Amino acid sequence: EVSVAGTPVDLAANLTTGMVNLVVRVPVGPVQPYATGGVGVIRASGDVEVPFLGSVLSISGQDFGMNVGGGLYVFPSEHLGIRAD
Repeated sequence: EVSVAGTPVDLAANLTTGMVNLVVRVPVGPVQPYATGGVGVIRASGDVEVPFLGSVLSISGQDFGMNVGGGLYVFPSEHLGIRAD
């Protein structure tokens, strides 16, 4: 709850994402490059309520999302690995 000029205003927001990613790694030696990419859905919604006025603003939406990236896996020993994006 947020107070605006002495009037309590209720702000509520929601953000939900769902993504599926694929990682492709080149398993050669102790330093291994990789690439990653994914697709999914991003959903957002929000409401603003003011006492005696009720809901004064309500928004919602859904959109396509994607990501790409890459990096290195570094294995300094047999049982220890480090990933750098």
